[in-house]
Order: sequence, then structure tokens, then C-alpha cells
Amino acid sequence: MIHQLFGIPIWEETFDASKLDLQCKFTKQWESQTETSFGSENKLTQPSIDYLSKQLSLFTNSIMQDRKCKIEIKEFWMTRYGFKDFQEAHVHNWTHFSFTIFKNIPKNCGQFKFVHPLAEWVQTYTHLKIPSLLPKLWSEQKPNTILIFPSFLRHMVTPGTTKKIRETYSGNFNILV
Repeated sequence: MIHQLFGIPIWEETFDASKLDLQCKFTKQWESQTETSFGSENKLTQPSIDYLSKQLSLFTNSIMQDRKCKIEIKEFWMTRYGFKDFQEAHVHNWTHFSFTIFKNIPKNCGQFKFVHPLAEWVQTYTHLKIPSLLPKLWSEQKPNTILIFPSFLRHMVTPGTTKKIRETYSGNFNILV
């Protein structure tokens, strides 16, 4: 299902995260020091690649109107969030689309939020807090769900208050026309 947020399409669909078999090494990165395999050698099994590619292709075929396109998965990684772990607001440069797959989402584990692309620019010049430009919580944060969104869309994860581990897979891909 395609949702509109800030006039930008975000695709949300069920996704069987148990079909992903990822061999990876975790390190603590970014300002948040959150545990992630980003930038490490991440190895997905071929059945995992096939399943992920099929799901990403369903999205691309739904937006490309009568064109069958191939996709190129650029990166794939896993992130684990513990007590008070977070991910600062960021974008994914040099790629068309990004995705997050919610694998394990315990209660009070932090919230996934999107930030309006013009929020900082408009607020810099107007010195106003315009509610429609403030970060928007993605309310449907359920296990076995995938969100696909344009890579320029700033997003973040707020600190969690549970000691249970939140696990997500993320990645980037391009559409090859």
C-alpha cells in the first residue's frame, strides 16, 4: 500500500523477515554509537536475495506504470537498538530508494520518524515552528513490515526506554530503466 507523507510516496507492506539470512559483523557507529552492520561485509544467502529482490520489485513495478524495471540492491545491513539507543536524523545519498524492515519491535523501543524535506530550510528563514513541517512518527511500526521511501527523505529513530532489543534491516536500491 502506498501512503503519502509530505506529498511523498511511502510504500508499506508485510514482509517475512524470517526469510532473511544475513551473515554480518556488528560495530558501534555514528554519533549514537548504535550497534549496526552498516559498512561491514554483509552476506545474504541467495534465497534471501531472491525474496528481498522480489519484494522490492513489487514496489518498483507499482510506481513505474507499464514498465518492467530491474533493481540494483546497493547496500543491506542490520541495526540493533538497546536501551536509549537511537539513530540521528539522516538521508541516504547516491541512491534512489531506501527501505527499513521491522524485524523485532518491542514496546517502548523507540520510534521511526520522517522529517519534512523543507523543515530546516523553512524554519531557518521564518523562525517559526510550523506543525506540518515537524518530524512525523510512523505509526505502523510492526514486526514483519517493510517501508520503502525515496532516499532523500530524512528519517530517524528516537531513543527507546526498554532493555529489549529492537532489530531492523535496512538498505538502499536503484531502479534500472
